Amino acid sequence: MTNKELVQLSFENFGKGNIPGILEILSDDIIWEMNGPAHIPFAGSRKGKEAVLDFFIQLGATSDFQSFTPKEFIAEGDKVVALGEAVATNKQTGKQTKNNWAMAWTFSNGKVTHYYNYSDTYAVAETFAQ
Repeated sequence: MTNKELVQLSFENFGKGNIPGILEILSDDIIWEMNGPAHIPFAGSRKGKEAVLDFFIQLGATSDFQSFTPKEFIAEGDKVVALGEAVATNKQTGKQTKNNWAMAWTFSNGKVTHYYNYSDTYAVAETFAQ
């Protein structure tokens, strides 16, 4: 599979709740990043597959997605960028956000070595405010 196809497959796996399928394409020493304030449990920088699994556990514990739609994939060399939007409700507060995002994936030898999520984390943080 191409890098672009692997990223597309990871989104399919996310939609099905198949997190192990996502972890399969990650290198053992993956760097997984999503900026945001500390009160967003899934924000921050993580290293390794176990830490990425924790990202998905925190995301699932706090967010109920009404939609999560990748709209465009751009591939060049060892990089793939996915552009899309999400609508989610914070399970703790009931507040909803619509968020446009860009996700950058860097590959080496068929595995993702670096992931960076560019989202409106201010809008996400607002859903955690009481």
